[in-house]
Amino acid sequence: MLVRTGLSLLAVGAVAATAIAGTSLTGGTAPADLVQSDAPSGGGDGLDLRPRIAQADTTPAPTPIQTVPAASPAEPNPAQPAAAQPGTTPADATGAEAPAAPGDAQPQVDESALRYFARQGDLDRVEAEIRRLKTLYPNWQPPVDLLDPRAAGGSQRNELQPIWDLYGAGRYSEARQALAKLQASRQNWKPPADLVAALDQGEARQRLINASDNKQWNSVLEIATQNQSLLVCSNVDVLWRVAHAFLETGKTDRTRDVYAYILQNCTNPQERAATMQKAVADLPPDEANALMRYARTNADGRPEFSSARLSLLRAQIGLASKDPSVAVTPDDLAALAAAAAAAKTPDDPILLGFYYYSHKDPTQAIQWFKTALDRKGGAKAAEGYILSLRAAGNDLAAVPAAYEWRTAGTSNMALYLSLVGGLISAPKAPGIDQTVVSQYAPVVLQTKSAYGALSLGWYAANHAQPAAAAEWFQTSLDYEPSEAAAYGLGLAMRALKNEAGLQAVVARWTPNFPRLPQLLRGQAGGPPPRPDPQVRAARPPRRLR
Repeated sequence: MLVRTGLSLLAVGAVAATAIAGTSLTGGTAPADLVQSDAPSGGGDGLDLRPRIAQADTTPAPTPIQTVPAASPAEPNPAQPAAAQPGTTPADATGAEAPAAPGDAQPQVDESALRYFARQGDLDRVEAEIRRLKTLYPNWQPPVDLLDPRAAGGSQRNELQPIWDLYGAGRYSEARQALAKLQASRQNWKPPADLVAALDQGEARQRLINASDNKQWNSVLEIATQNQSLLVCSNVDVLWRVAHAFLETGKTDRTRDVYAYILQNCTNPQERAATMQKAVADLPPDEANALMRYARTNADGRPEFSSARLSLLRAQIGLASKDPSVAVTPDDLAALAAAAAAAKTPDDPILLGFYYYSHKDPTQAIQWFKTALDRKGGAKAAEGYILSLRAAGNDLAAVPAAYEWRTAGTSNMALYLSLVGGLISAPKAPGIDQTVVSQYAPVVLQTKSAYGALSLGWYAANHAQPAAAAEWFQTSLDYEPSEAAAYGLGLAMRALKNEAGLQAVVARWTPNFPRLPQLLRGQAGGPPPRPDPQVRAARPPRRLR
């Protein structure tokens, strides 16, 4: 709810006039009218958030939210007044008070709650209390001096005020004690029903919050079931906690129903926007998108939930980035592109970059990742940029960025080792500067990369350096044995005309790789496949021989 501070006598008068006319200052129904404590419908389980009021639109009401099973609807107990949100008291929570007949003399009306909410500056609750008192006492007129402490009058009002103050501070136990002490001091006196109901509800709300904070989700739902008067727009935090309890207990459809209830009935713009954001975070994109139909028009003529719409769009594009078979419409891509241009942060460009990369459009991806890097997008932006350059066939152009970002994360290091290893190990590697190789070798030794050592072995072999090739192939075998490294080492020994060395390689590695003799004789149909690039931290690196 919106609590307006600095309440003036003029504002109080406006509230009184509006409440008497039967309309709401917020443009909606008073919170106490949103949910009635009817028995569950359709054999439900008890917690029913279906609105009992006429809706402004024609969209169907959300499915009733149900929690713990009930064998049959409970009979109402007239001796127990319905609990109310502090200051938002339902019409049946009247206790010993009874409606006055139109022709009766003006009764003594307990205005303590009304004055309390007026002093708090809470127009919503002032309005709700005026409605309640007008229902009970049709001839009663709201006072115009609600903020004047001298006008409160009456010993009962003066005696109750400290208790209301304790209630307002959330000190419910102390308020109960003070109320009991006051009742004991006055024979045949009964406390006002609205104060008792407010304390009941305040305590229930605190129990629900404690259960939620302690992740006792079933307790949250049980307390909500037993105190349905908590489930009103003026208590949206409770509604959010109930929605989260449903989510944690695997009842996602009930989470959706709670959010739908809030969006259909509640009017606070900030709370509506926060609810839609929660829906985007908690629900599948299609279900969250369905809730957008409850969007209203802002004062500036634009539909609300613009931020949530972008969040939902990001979620959809994120899913499409992981599944190339899922396409996003050009309009949606343009909408996120516009947001990315306006935000000046790297997140949206990274998201768009990976979408275009996974959908085989590396040119667009490169541009978005470059934008993200310019905005200090970090390791993820660099990874996407390098991947996109490779996808576009520009491996050499990706080397400087890959080297620069190699230490940013495990995936960045693996990408660097893979990129440069693939370039230098090709039979013909035109354009490879010696600096690239000189930078690569220390990184391979530092990371103990079997793939990197293997690549350097092939680079040396392809450049007629069999001794260096033998050293790197042996290093690769030390890091992680592979058929490709054993094969390369055998070839290097042959190039060195080291027959004893060749036979030693065959004897040592044939038990691990039975095809090795055939490979070395050229009878296995081609060289073995190379292992995938990986960063290893196995044994300490041996000295090159």
